[in-house]
Amino acid sequence: MLLQFKFKNFKSFKEETILNMEATSIKDHNNSLIEINNIKTLPVAGIYGANASGKSNLFEAFNFMQIYLSAKANDFIKSKIGFIFDDNTYKEATEFEVCLYLKELDKEIRYGFSVYDNEFLEEWLYTKAFSKTPNIKEKCVFYRNADNKIESDIKDYNIKKEIEFVASVTTSNELMLTNIGKRNIIEYSEIYYYLLMDSKFINYSYIIDENIYRNQLLLKFLYEHKNNINILSNALNKIDNAIKRIEIKKKNNENLEIYYYVDSIHLNSNNEEVAFPFEKESCGTKKYFGLILYIIDAMETGKPIFVDELDSKLHPLLLRYIVRQFHDKNVNKNGGQLIFSAHNIICLNSKDLRRDEIWFVEKKNQASELYSLYDFRDSGARNDLEFGKNYLSGRFGAIPFE
Repeated sequence: MLLQFKFKNFKSFKEETILNMEATSIKDHNNSLIEINNIKTLPVAGIYGANASGKSNLFEAFNFMQIYLSAKANDFIKSKIGFIFDDNTYKEATEFEVCLYLKELDKEIRYGFSVYDNEFLEEWLYTKAFSKTPNIKEKCVFYRNADNKIESDIKDYNIKKEIEFVASVTTSNELMLTNIGKRNIIEYSEIYYYLLMDSKFINYSYIIDENIYRNQLLLKFLYEHKNNINILSNALNKIDNAIKRIEIKKKNNENLEIYYYVDSIHLNSNNEEVAFPFEKESCGTKKYFGLILYIIDAMETGKPIFVDELDSKLHPLLLRYIVRQFHDKNVNKNGGQLIFSAHNIICLNSKDLRRDEIWFVEKKNQASELYSLYDFRDSGARNDLEFGKNYLSGRFGAIPFE
């Protein structure tokens, strides 16, 4: 479960930026909150703002953190990623940090690193009991500086030896957590898999994410797990009742290799079933095919998904439907989280989102700033206010012009 994502000096974000998923004390939609050990966390965060305000950069910050975890920095990142409009800031490191609760460890995790010019200057991992008890002391699993000197509070002999070994073989353009995860010997490897494998980033600015229905590994999985096809068929039928179901089929291509493809089953005027190539369905239907798979996975596993431009090619009521699914504990039983950006304001109201679930990105002097509607609580942003109308009028900023 994601508690907080923090970053600094990344693209248009100059100052420290915090997306906080911990619920405030307001009572709006209190029954939708994810609650563990009496700590309440938000299932949804909706991010709004003008074009070119920096919304996508927030999502890319999380994705860049994943990319750095995946391999050596200079294998992927070919240029500096800092705020380019200030010479002093641009020469400073970029920082990423996440706070998580992992049920596998039953601990609160704080993990982060700073990077400059493809070298990691610092990396840290701290844990503590996940509790509302104040002033619980963190335990330093490891802290690593630019000279590769390691500090650790770990007493367990085997874990301590593994951390020391990993530190000895990790170069300046690698992360220790990457090597801990790949070796998969100690429990902290769970953090690596959670951040890299379990937390999903979907960018609908890229056509590849809309064409996931062509992904052969995915189609093979669905072909071998028929129950998932039924779930997917039911979800697609909700948005297009002309689709009775989908079928995953396989055939040999011109190289005699097995190839999987999708057909959607419709009824003709004689009430007979007709197979229709899924690639000929609407753009919105094709997008929803891939999206619903991520949504199902998030809800079943209790993991977060970051979706940039969630409303792209989707009807506003479908956007509302997706948001409400994450709020419904009968559907979202395991505490999946949805972090999304959108321009459509249908959910900018107290019936769909809590005030601390609504976030804005505004750019001033080339620098992006993230803030919550909850920050306006003392200036009249009550629960009965028309959020969308007041947002468009400029009351909360983050619009293209006034």
